[in-house]
Amino acid sequence: MQSYENNQNITEITLKDSIPPSCFKDCHNLKTIVCVGNLNTIPPFAFRSTGLRNVLLNSSITSIDDYAFENCQSLSSILLPSSIKTLGEGVFYGCKNLKHIYNIECVENISSGAFCGCSSLLSIALNDNITTLQAYTFASCQQLRNVILPNKLRIILRHSFHFCENIREINLPSTLHYIDDAAFSSCACLQNVVIPEGVEYIGSYAFEDCLHLKRVVLPTTLRRMGKRVFWGCDELEEVVFQSHIDYKERAPIFDHNSRVKIVLQ
Repeated sequence: MQSYENNQNITEITLKDSIPPSCFKDCHNLKTIVCVGNLNTIPPFAFRSTGLRNVLLNSSITSIDDYAFENCQSLSSILLPSSIKTLGEGVFYGCKNLKHIYNIECVENISSGAFCGCSSLLSIALNDNITTLQAYTFASCQQLRNVILPNKLRIILRHSFHFCENIREINLPSTLHYIDDAAFSSCACLQNVVIPEGVEYIGSYAFEDCLHLKRVVLPTTLRRMGKRVFWGCDELEEVVFQSHIDYKERAPIFDHNSRVKIVLQ
């Protein structure tokens, strides 16, 4: 199939066979796509910066590749078929009006930055087979309120929820072992956090600028923390240490002006 990149005359398209990368990139007037036939992959950058509003994906599609729908700012919702197992890097990056992604719980592999900048996204429930949440997956999803994390999640990588300023609470699964740098930084509405037993590392800036965070309970399994973990947490009242981390290692995690109560157990 030929490329229609930057073609401003296309308003809708029906896809039956495979298409090349960037095929409809920058087709700003493209509003509707319907996928039929045996199409099984949406290639990289296929619909980047289009005017898509309606997307109908067929049940043979198993993957959507890197940045396929990046910057589709008119897209408000999308229904993923249950056949889709993989979402590439930045696949919906910058889709600032995307509120709903239906059937996302069927996806077993989500690459870094997949929903970064989806500032209208309201809720997400992830497949229980996901063990690692990649970097920047939900960064700058400012309206995100409800998050259901996988029951088998072990690792949350850097900036996964950075600037998700409307998350008020998040239940971290008991399988979690590692929280990376700035994973929850600037989650301004987050109030209470219980880090489950099993977590051994919390990275630098992990909860920095969580302005309304009031109480944190740290597990006995915690062995190491980065710097400035709780800097800028102006309302933090109490942090419960159940581990044996040396106090000198704890000190840099708080703002110098912090009046937080430290409870040692």
